[in-house]
Amino acid sequence: MLRLLLLCIAASCCTGYGINRFKPVIWSKYSFQGKPVFFGLIRENETVVHFDPPLTAHDKDDIGFGQFVCAYHIHRSDPRFRKTIFPFEIVVVDKLIGLAVIRVKTDAAVSAKNKTYYKFAVSARDCGSPARVSDKAHVLIKVVSANDSVSFVKETYLAYVEEGHSPEAILTILPSDVERAVSFNSTCGYEILTPHVPFIVTLQGVLYNTEPLNHLLAKEYFFGVVAKNCRGDHSKPIFVKVVVTAKRNSSHAAASTAMESGLMDHYLLGDAPELAHDSNSHKVKLMMTVTVVTLGTIAVVVIVLLIIFKNRLSRSNYSDVYYDEEASDLEWDNSTFDLLAPYYAKRPRIV
Repeated sequence: MLRLLLLCIAASCCTGYGINRFKPVIWSKYSFQGKPVFFGLIRENETVVHFDPPLTAHDKDDIGFGQFVCAYHIHRSDPRFRKTIFPFEIVVVDKLIGLAVIRVKTDAAVSAKNKTYYKFAVSARDCGSPARVSDKAHVLIKVVSANDSVSFVKETYLAYVEEGHSPEAILTILPSDVERAVSFNSTCGYEILTPHVPFIVTLQGVLYNTEPLNHLLAKEYFFGVVAKNCRGDHSKPIFVKVVVTAKRNSSHAAASTAMESGLMDHYLLGDAPELAHDSNSHKVKLMMTVTVVTLGTIAVVVIVLLIIFKNRLSRSNYSDVYYDEEASDLEWDNSTFDLLAPYYAKRPRIV
């Protein structure tokens, strides 16, 4: 059995470090001059760039670590980039499908006044040994002013609701600037970001419960709400906390106490089963010992395989920035985004 386990470990290691035949491929439904292109939008007060479709890469390798995407490289053609702070980084969030997000670095910020457009190239690197790198794809990001959205009187709202009541008004969400709310293209509604909560927000911003609340099922609810205009643009979210209070003279506590008391009486009266002692108890103990040893051995093998797998995939999933004269061989200008995007599918919506 030990020999079989060692063979399994050796086979897993060989498979993990096997032949890396294919390089990753980045695909986008947008293309320009024969190369995939990604159009992104980000507001000044946000940290993650919104893409449609998202940045992904796939690898044809079906075994080993070569089938995973470990990181993306950023390529810039401006030789002065070393002296300037590039605000974005790429983080892989799913290595199997190469899904990545482009976000603003913690020590950086974006401003529509300082720079409206960012253009650069990206390539994907798999986790194989040796690693293979994909062909470049091009990214164009537009920074949108934060003043185009609605702000609210408060960023957080707190309400207390007694359980058992039929749907009723709980609180009202108010914009801090009515004129800006109107210039937002008139608010066409509100949306609760957290799914499966028993609340709705009316067009007037009034929060209602959709069913009687139960203190035993949920003592509080915490969810986000955004306003949306008729174009589909969303505001910065605010957060609502609803605390569900128990009814006065509620019988829930008494029922719970009675239930616990009944169970205790049942045990004290001697209804709990007694352990049987038969002549074959030593066989049962032997079988239990063998089972424990077998499960322990399997657990050790699994832990070893997980350690090998984790060490292989523990390479940094953050992007590196490289100087590349061909990084921007596409002839972009500041109006490229606005000129090209209408000819493609729906532009990414800021959520």
